[in-house]
Amino acid sequence: MSRAVVGMTHAVVGWMSAMVLWFSEDDVLARADADVVGRAAEFADAATVTVSAGEIVSTVGYDDDFDVRVTGANGRLVGECSCGKRPEDFCEHCVAAALMALDVASAPDPDELMQRVEALGSHRKLRSANYEPWATAAFHVINDLDIGSYYHPALVRPAYQRLMWHVAHTPVYFDTHEMYSTLLNIGERIVEGLTRACDNEPADPGELGRWTADLRVSRPDVQTPIHVHVFYETLDDAARSAYGERLAELQRALPVISADHDEPEPQAERRERIRELREEFTLSREPSTDELVAFYAEDVTDPERHVSIAEALQSAGRLAEAIDWLERADPRPERGDNVLAELYSATGRHREAARLRLTDFLRFPSKYAYDELLAAAAAIDAVEYAKLRAFERVAGLGHAGEISRLLIELDELEQGWAVAWESSWPDDVVIELAEALAERGGPDAVPLLARGARTAIDQRSDYRLAARLLITLRRLHRRIGQDFAPGFAHFTASYGHREQLMQALRRVGLWHPGSSSARESVS
Repeated sequence: MSRAVVGMTHAVVGWMSAMVLWFSEDDVLARADADVVGRAAEFADAATVTVSAGEIVSTVGYDDDFDVRVTGANGRLVGECSCGKRPEDFCEHCVAAALMALDVASAPDPDELMQRVEALGSHRKLRSANYEPWATAAFHVINDLDIGSYYHPALVRPAYQRLMWHVAHTPVYFDTHEMYSTLLNIGERIVEGLTRACDNEPADPGELGRWTADLRVSRPDVQTPIHVHVFYETLDDAARSAYGERLAELQRALPVISADHDEPEPQAERRERIRELREEFTLSREPSTDELVAFYAEDVTDPERHVSIAEALQSAGRLAEAIDWLERADPRPERGDNVLAELYSATGRHREAARLRLTDFLRFPSKYAYDELLAAAAAIDAVEYAKLRAFERVAGLGHAGEISRLLIELDELEQGWAVAWESSWPDDVVIELAEALAERGGPDAVPLLARGARTAIDQRSDYRLAARLLITLRRLHRRIGQDFAPGFAHFTASYGHREQLMQALRRVGLWHPGSSSARESVS
C-alpha cells in the first residue's frame, strides 16, 4: 500500500468476496507507458473504486470527475473512460483506478504496520520543531490503515488501537493554528478509522470495552491531538458494560488510603480520574436514585461524595435523607454548606440556614453570598441582625481594598464607612469609599464625610487624608445642590490654627492665603 499519500481523501466502497484480482501491478505497468503512469500518480488520492469479480468501476478526478470501467481476465486489462481516449490507450484515469483497486485488494502486513505505528509512538512530545515529519508519517500510516479498515478490518484494528494509544499519550504544544488543525485532523481520522474497522468486523466487546477503559484512565491530563471520549461514545451496549466493569475493577485495585495519609500525587490523580469516569458511566445508564446513592456510597473517603448523594436525594424529594447525609460529612465540603442551607430552608429550618449562609459569606465574601444570607435572614425577620453580624467580622477577612469594593458593590456604603474607620483601613481605601458616597449618597452622606475628615485630624493627624475627604465632600454638596461654604467655614474656624492642615488644604486648592472668607477659598 505504498502508493497512499498524505491527505488522501478517496472513499472505497464495495466488497470482494475472494479479494483476488485478475491482474497484478506488473500487468498495469505493462499496459501503459511511463508517462501515463506518471500522470496517474496525480490521481492517487482522488479515486473511488467499487471492485467486483472481473470488473472495476471508479470515479477519478478532482474538479472534473471521469467515469472509469476496467474489465478483463487473466492479466488482460480493458479500460473505458469518459475522458474520451480510446480504450486501447488505457488512459491515466484507468491506471489510477487499477492501482487503487490493487491497494484495497492487497492484504496489509500487520507486522509492518505495527512497526510504523511504534515509530510514531517514540516521540515524547510534539512541538513546532518536530511535528511536520511526524504528521507526514502519521498520515501515511493512517491512509494505509483507512484502506484496510474497509477490506481487512480485523488485520488493521490492532494497529489502529496502538496508534490511538500512542497519540492519546503524546503531549502536544500547539504553536500555530495550522499545527492545531493538522494534529486535530490526525486524531479525528484515527477515531473514525478505528470506529469503521470495528463496524465492518466487530471486535470482541469485552476486549474492546476493557481496552477503552484502560486508555481513558491512563492518558495524561495534558493536551493531545485525540478525543478518546468520541470513540467511547461509539461503543455498543456490550462493550460499554465491559468498560464499566473494568473501571470498577481498576478502582478496587487501588490501595486503601487512610484519611490522615497523603497519597502520592500520581496515584491520587489516577484515583480521581477513575472516580470521574465511573460517575460519567453510571449517570449514562440513567440509574434510579437508590442505585445512584449506592454508587456514591461505595467510597465516601472523599467528602464530596456526601454532597453528591445529598443532591441525588434532593432531586428525588427525599430531603430528610439528604440532610442526614450532609450532617454526617466530616469535614463537610464548602459546596455542601450551600446544599445543606437550601435543604434547611426547604424544610423550615430557617435559623440553621441563615447560620450556614453567614458562614459561607464570611468564607468567600461576594454579592451572591450576601444576597443568599439576606434571603435566609428574611425568613426569620433578622435581616438587620444578619447585616450587623456580617459587617462585624467582614473587615478582618482579607485585603481592605477587596472588602471595600465588595461593600461598594453591595451598596452598603454606610456600613462600609464605619468598618473603614474601625479597622483603620489605608487612606486610598477610605477615599475609594468616600468617592462612592459622593457619587451615590444623599444629604445623609454629608455628616459621614464631615466626621471622617475630623477623625482623620483628631485621631490620625492625617491632614492629607482630611484634605482629600473635604474635596470629596465639596463634590457631594455640588451634586445634591447644597452650599459647601458655611460648613467649611465652621471647619476652618475650628482647625485654622493647625498649620499642617492649612498647608494640605492649600495644596488641594481649598484654601488660599489672604482670602477674605471661606467662600472665596472654596469657590
